[in-house]
Amino acid sequence: SNERSIQFENEVTVMPIPTRHEYSNRIKKFLWSGSEEISENVERNRAEFAAEGWDWHSVLEDDDMYVDAQSGELVHPVWFEEDFDDEEEDDAMLLDTMAE
Repeated sequence: SNERSIQFENEVTVMPIPTRHEYSNRIKKFLWSGSEEISENVERNRAEFAAEGWDWHSVLEDDDMYVDAQSGELVHPVWFEEDFDDEEEDDAMLLDTMAE
């Protein structure tokens, strides 16, 4: 059967989660993104989703990504397309027009 299910144990181990105030500044910088990093991620995600036709049904899975040889990070194939810059610019203009 292709039907999937989950089960939960009756006994569990409870682990306390520290509040954000309990972390050192060094750990906070590691765990949380600043506004610049968030903006960069938004632009990257927007470009990748646009390349997938703005349809969550057609988003690429990890197996469809390239792997950066140095970092091991997964990279969306859109960043290797030659005409990507023109398409992203067109999509940005379309979104700006729709927002007005």
